[in-house]
Amino acid sequence: MIVSSARHNSNLWQNRYNQKMKCKLPTVAGMLLALLAADAVPAQAPATPDSRTVATNQYDGQQLVAAAAQRLLQQSAVQAKLRQQVVLFGQQLLGTGSYWQLRQGEQLQRRLELKFQVSQQVTSLTQVCDGRFMWIHRDMPGLRSLGRVDLRQLEEAAAAAEQGGVAASSTHWFVLGGLPQLLNELATRFQFGTAATDRIGDAPVWVVRGTWKQSELARLLSPADPSAADVDPSQLPSHVPNRVVLALSQNPNLPLFPQRIEFRRDENVDGQKTSNALVVIELFDVVRPLNLDPHLFQYHAGDLEVADHTQLYLETLGLKTSPRQGS
Repeated sequence: MIVSSARHNSNLWQNRYNQKMKCKLPTVAGMLLALLAADAVPAQAPATPDSRTVATNQYDGQQLVAAAAQRLLQQSAVQAKLRQQVVLFGQQLLGTGSYWQLRQGEQLQRRLELKFQVSQQVTSLTQVCDGRFMWIHRDMPGLRSLGRVDLRQLEEAAAAAEQGGVAASSTHWFVLGGLPQLLNELATRFQFGTAATDRIGDAPVWVVRGTWKQSELARLLSPADPSAADVDPSQLPSHVPNRVVLALSQNPNLPLFPQRIEFRRDENVDGQKTSNALVVIELFDVVRPLNLDPHLFQYHAGDLEVADHTQLYLETLGLKTSPRQGS
């Protein structure tokens, strides 16, 4: 059943989480929510570069990232293994998992599984989007929880906000579109320079580097004056990156698939330049399965109570519930 006291359950889970883990389990989605928390309506992605452009050694990185988002969104099915490294607040975490994506008509179904080793204990997170709902299952020592988010309410609220002239945030990459949405957000919010060629192992890749667009920095640092032109990126909080580095595949069977995403913090302290990776996401063993099992994207709660987190996500994303939704 859906528990009506969702907020109480969520607060209870958060309190127990803080006590047990001391915030040692930042997830990919949570981190990206913090670093992409700018109230901007995503822009239209530029057109995909043609083969002649891709064949050159260097070209427009902005178009490359946007093209990568488009190509990934158009894939009928994708399966990849994932490694994640997080270095935040003096803590280092290493996680492993898998990502699946399946297009069914207009719906993009997806599944993300992550496991983290914390001390001698393993904690896990499973997120499943069936196109209608997102299910969030957390399994930690002594604590299991299951939440559900109504994606239709999020989409309707976002559409209403955009139609009303209010900039609707769409920063939760897995909830609102998986890896394609993450790449689109990066193309929208970061300014990328010229692409270059490199290798990961024996595999050739395009490498593109980006920094926050001035308009996005203004939204982050000067929300009262989002048009400010003199914002200083060094004023970003220490847990927020100021540069992103992407490695995109040159494999003709999986062109422009993201193989490595780094969120970095560059600083200059007393004349000494440092560059630290806050979050690194690696995707490997990528395939396009011909018969991806659709049951992967169906979640069965079993005997777990289900908390409705829809309102919490609406508030987190800065969206309002319409009267019809709230009835």
